Order: sequence, then C-alpha cells, then structure tokens
Amino acid sequence: MERSRPEQPWNPVENLPPREQAVERVVGLGVTPEVEGRIKQELRDKTFDHQTRRIGEIEKSAEEVEVIENVLAGLPDFISRYGGRPLPLTQEHFHSILTKDLPDFMRSYVDDFYGEYKDRMQDVRIYSEEKGADIPKTVLFGIMAHEAMHFNSFQSVQFFGGHTELRRIGMSPVSFRGSVGDAIDEAVTEELAMRYQHERLANLSDSDYEREQKLTDDLMPSARLDRPQDEVAAITGSGEALGDKDTKVYYFTYREERWRLNALLDDLVKERPDQFPDREAAFDMFARAYFTGNLLPLGRALGEAYGDKHALRRLMEGEDLTARKLGSKTIRQEPRVPS
Repeated sequence: MERSRPEQPWNPVENLPPREQAVERVVGLGVTPEVEGRIKQELRDKTFDHQTRRIGEIEKSAEEVEVIENVLAGLPDFISRYGGRPLPLTQEHFHSILTKDLPDFMRSYVDDFYGEYKDRMQDVRIYSEEKGADIPKTVLFGIMAHEAMHFNSFQSVQFFGGHTELRRIGMSPVSFRGSVGDAIDEAVTEELAMRYQHERLANLSDSDYEREQKLTDDLMPSARLDRPQDEVAAITGSGEALGDKDTKVYYFTYREERWRLNALLDDLVKERPDQFPDREAAFDMFARAYFTGNLLPLGRALGEAYGDKHALRRLMEGEDLTARKLGSKTIRQEPRVPS
C-alpha cells in the first residue's frame, strides 16, 4: 500500500471542486444534487463566511494571531496527504473567548476546555479565564491544530423538515457521540495534531518556540511527571526546581483514548503485516477515514483482523475490540506508568 509521506503529497479527490464550507455530504429523503448544492451554498453564505462576534469574544492577542497564522500555513498540505480536502480557513474562523464573560450555563460547559470546534457555527473557540492568559505558544499551537483538524474532518448532515442536523463528523456518527466511538475519533484528532505540531515546529524558525522547548528539555529530568516524557507538551516556570508554584506541566490530550487507538494499530500490524508494516501505516488508514468519510477500507481491515465483519460498528458502539480479542468484554486498561 502506498503511504503518505511529508515529501509526497497525495490527494485522491483532486478532481472534486474546492471545499468551500465544512459539510461535504447532505443526506435525507428527497435530497437531490440540486438540493444538496443549495444547502451547501447556504451553509457557506450564512455560516462559514458569516463569522460574527461571538458571546464573550475578545480581540485576539498578537501571540494568538501569530500562532493561528503558523497553524494555517502548513495545514492544507498536511491534510491533503491523508486524502482530505482542506478548507480555506482564515483568522476570522478562530474566536478568542473569555470564559468569565459567558452566561452561567455556557461557562459550566466549557470549564474543562481550552478549545472547541463548533460544527453548527463552523468556527473554532479558544477559551481563557482571563485576558492575556499566559499559555505557552507550543501548547496554544497544539490546541488550535487539534480543533482545526476537527474543522477539516469529514462532516455530513441530515436534511429533514426544512432544516439540517449533524449526522457525522470525522469517523463518528452523531448517535455514537460520547461513546468509545467518539473517543477513537478524538484519539485520531489528537494524533494528527501531534504529528502536525512536531513536523511544523521542527521546520519553523521562531525564538519563542525554541526557548519553550529548551526550558522543557532542561526541566524534564527533574520533573515529577504522572505520564511518560513523550506525553509532555511543555513545562513552564522559573527554570528552577520543579515544584515552584509558578511551574506547570502541560500534557498532550486524550492519552487513554490514544492508548486504545494504538492498541488497535498494533493488532492490525500483527494480523496484517503485508498491508500494515508498521503502526504509522495502520494509522494512515484511520486518518484517511477521518478526512474522507470513506470507512470501507477501515471496516474491512478491522473485520479481517478481528474475524468479525461488524468490527467497526462494534467499535463505534463502544466495544473494545482489543479486549474482545483477549476473551474479555471489559475495556483493556492502560498499563500503569512506572513511578
């Protein structure tokens, strides 16, 4: 199987028209190509191109503007390598939100978030508790890259009764949101964001990123971590002994979900070495399903690896296929990190 590589762009949908808004497919009774085209045009005019001021929005800082620019600059080539059709995102699609200015019902919802992609509004929200919050640029890059991946993932809507409802985003049908199927989707999103961040920052000459990386490297040996070192996105502080009140460790997100994804990838490599010589080759198939919406190759591969043609459906319904292979219906737990 031909694999995508940084130096080898690959786009199997190059003959399709450019993607002008997030929704790639409209389904429903009586949805003709003409109806689908009209709905997509409305979504472009009234949503994607209509980025008004959001509740709690504040002006983006110069640092946020710079990070967004760096994220967007290399994103189209990266997404195209996995067969996706990148969106023409701009600074206007990113909104900086001050959480203390949100209504109570909204503030409680975003308490645990740094960022969020809002499919109904086709925008990215970056949340902060106070104006000028000191988040490392490296971490901010990762947050924005993660949400930008969601934005560019495959999305479809159901049209009925004169309005649309989200049907699928990435690999996960809306009916499975909140299940392990949703967790696998988040795992793929974060793995994509991590790959993009490592690749992009390695080729980006910026003293701030370099300074943050040096501080992280200097503090790492003395850090009291509750995760492996390769899970650390950044460490900030005075540069003295870790434990100072101004020192903080930032980790990459969705660790448990990514561990489960990697267990699936390892099973595919073990069962189908001819098709998947390594973990990256197996991940490539998940990423293509995520961006293109074509789940057939993924479903076929999982079915053959686990001896069950319904393996993909079971995965999206919340069943842990790796545990099932071991003869258990419980979710296989991640091994504890040595202390």
